[in-house]
Amino acid sequence: IVDLPYGNFSLKNDENQLKIIRNAIRISKKIVLASSEDIRDELAQENLKIIDHCKIGKNKNGDFIRYIWVCEVG
Repeated sequence: IVDLPYGNFSLKNDENQLKIIRNAIRISKKIVLASSEDIRDELAQENLKIIDHCKIGKNKNGDFIRYIWVCEVG
């Protein structure tokens, strides 16, 4: 399970997120990712098959959104 940086407490950039995703792919065949934006295209670029996903509002206003992705390598 990988919670990708979303910029509140750590630096968020696309290159850093890709490095994290690639390391997860290296050590696991199935990955659960939490992200603050839709990363569907990035997952496809890394040859990850999306098995399931959802979008969740994390506070009362629903303005802090988390995307949850269940993926398989391959």
